[in-house]
Amino acid sequence: MLLKTPFPWLLFFCTLFLNACQNKKEPAILRNVSLNEALQAAKDNQKGLLLLSGQTDCHVCKLFETDYITNQAFKNIIDSNFVVARINFTDSGQQWLAALLHSGTFPTFAVLDKQLQTKAVIAGNISLADMRKYVAGIAAGNSYVEMTRFKDSSQVSKAEYIRATNANFQDKAKTDSIFAKIITAPLFMQAYAKLLETHVQQRPSFYNQQLTARFFRFTGDTLRARQYATVALSGITPLTALLNVQALKEMRLIIDPAYNEKNEPFIHAISDTAHMGIVKNHSTTSVPYPITNTGKKPLVIQAVYTDCACTAATFDKAAILPGDSSVVHLTFSAKGEGNVRRTLRIYSNAANNPLQATLTGEVAP
Repeated sequence: MLLKTPFPWLLFFCTLFLNACQNKKEPAILRNVSLNEALQAAKDNQKGLLLLSGQTDCHVCKLFETDYITNQAFKNIIDSNFVVARINFTDSGQQWLAALLHSGTFPTFAVLDKQLQTKAVIAGNISLADMRKYVAGIAAGNSYVEMTRFKDSSQVSKAEYIRATNANFQDKAKTDSIFAKIITAPLFMQAYAKLLETHVQQRPSFYNQQLTARFFRFTGDTLRARQYATVALSGITPLTALLNVQALKEMRLIIDPAYNEKNEPFIHAISDTAHMGIVKNHSTTSVPYPITNTGKKPLVIQAVYTDCACTAATFDKAAILPGDSSVVHLTFSAKGEGNVRRTLRIYSNAANNPLQATLTGEVAP
């Protein structure tokens, strides 16, 4: 009798254990799935879909996953409202939101509601507090679109349409063709145009102005494209000019398709390398780096930045007339033996700003 007694209790505890395991089964974050599979999982569970970047260096994604594990309140919001999937948005067929954003990269995360309409598009390294705020806001019915944190009912896409249309995620040519049809569909065009123009009204930054100008150029509306490109260029600051070289050129081409950057100030150097040869350790060496204005308007050097405190630069701040030359004087302070390879960037009002060059040499004992 003593040997038989434990078995009913053992069966009882095993049953409790199995039930506990089943009760503790929690929705996992989907990994290594296609966008199609993630959308289907959201549809099957009658939940929205929260798409996280699958990039291993996504800092916000790591914050999200840590908070999901350690913060029960945050986890409850997620599990009640969303299926979560980490997606490699660079795979063929999975870049649709990047296409909608008119950008070459995918945002940090995007959220679709239960009707599979886009509710949020957030890019960049946001804080943990902001991430919690966005997730709670989306669960409550708000919309957040990057740049203005848009909070109305305007949407840019219906993901279910794309899921149903894009049957072959491995066929890039077919995918590109589908993207072209989606972003040229009249209803999408109208919705996206409204979204962009609302962005500009609420936040008339250079970024929003140039984004809207590019969109209208893409749609063939040259009048509105020139209008927004002109406004974008009118508010240029020195910092904006330094950070948006290619965008500035594109805006000028929208305004005037015959625009030629050689008619502007144009900085030219015979070589992209300044050689100083062999120098002694603990010595200071001056190296001239000549430049020429090959454009048709005066060139003004604004700043020269180097990647090391061991290299300094001086330059003439006077305007360099078309066809004239000047010299950027580099000073290198040797503080260790070995080969030298230092990068410098020359910032100016040139159409091809900035000019990058390399200082090379060798430090001997």
